[in-house]
Amino acid sequence: MTTKKLIVIIGATGGQGGSVVNSFLNDPEWRVRDITRNPSSQKSKNLEARGAQVVQANLDDRASLAKAFQDANAIFAVSDFWGIYNDPKNRNKPRQGQALNEWTKGQEIQQLKIIIDEAARVSSLERFIMSSLPGPTKLSRGKYTNVCHHDSKADAEEYGEQNQPELWAKTSVYLPGYFLSNFLTHPMAQPTKKQNGNIQFANNIDLDTKVPLISHDQDSDSYDFQGISVDSSVPDQPFSDEETLRGATNRAQNAQAARSEADFWVGIEGGVETHNGSICSFAWIVIIGKDGKVGKARTSAYFLPEKTCQLLKEGVELGHADDMVFGQTDSKNKQGSVGLLTGGVVDRAAYYTQAVILALIPFKNASLDF
Repeated sequence: MTTKKLIVIIGATGGQGGSVVNSFLNDPEWRVRDITRNPSSQKSKNLEARGAQVVQANLDDRASLAKAFQDANAIFAVSDFWGIYNDPKNRNKPRQGQALNEWTKGQEIQQLKIIIDEAARVSSLERFIMSSLPGPTKLSRGKYTNVCHHDSKADAEEYGEQNQPELWAKTSVYLPGYFLSNFLTHPMAQPTKKQNGNIQFANNIDLDTKVPLISHDQDSDSYDFQGISVDSSVPDQPFSDEETLRGATNRAQNAQAARSEADFWVGIEGGVETHNGSICSFAWIVIIGKDGKVGKARTSAYFLPEKTCQLLKEGVELGHADDMVFGQTDSKNKQGSVGLLTGGVVDRAAYYTQAVILALIPFKNASLDF
């Protein structure tokens, strides 16, 4: 009998976490462990009755969290800024002159740092998923500095990238859209019905701005990504732009053949090419949609050290060359060449992310021909 994999969910009794629980409780290949402060709560008891393992842990306590993470193959972490902010016991904890939202920001960042650090220590971990939000302070270049429930998550995300590069190489950051439930629960967001029957939404967003909306308690389980190994039909180390693009295209097509039930098939192929005696590294992304539409994008390129170039010229594949030059093992499946050369500032996953987004442009603009 095959042992089921284990996903540990922080926030399983909430909307996002609960949606993830629903998905994995219905998957025969997975078992679910719920982390909670109060295992005797009715929500926890309901989860236990449905088949989840309920474990008590405190997000401020490293030891309890380490125990709860034991043997995890995947961890889904969502933090609760407003739970901290609205707790009456925290009202008097900010220092003199410090606003409660600023204090709460610090608390949430500290909790997320502990989660990240303890997740990095789990040897069985294959995937870490962190629910996050964009950071307005950084994105606005200091214009908007008081959106603390966004900045706290963005700051913790940056901490993870900089301080736990090996964990971040197997991390997915989940950025949900605006919660539909906010229109019901937040007085400032609630629409009003005018005398003429029109429904009015009052906000400070430009009229033509498109806003992503999500039913977070139902939609957080609806994305299913499966990584499969398929043939590229090109050499293990593609040595030209054309060869690399052909490899990515073949991978996408072979993935489609292997998993015909999917909605999208993504082929990723890393390659190198020569420039005036030097060699640079890059990758092509090819995405095929169910309707036959195809999107393509190439990553940025960067030049490789002379030692690595020499090994490539001798027929050594880039990943193995990196291991030899940097004294690593299987680096191509961790932070990759780009992670080694940037000291973890840009890892393999982050390097591919922008190109994947760019390859989705034809799908985002379905009315245009590409």
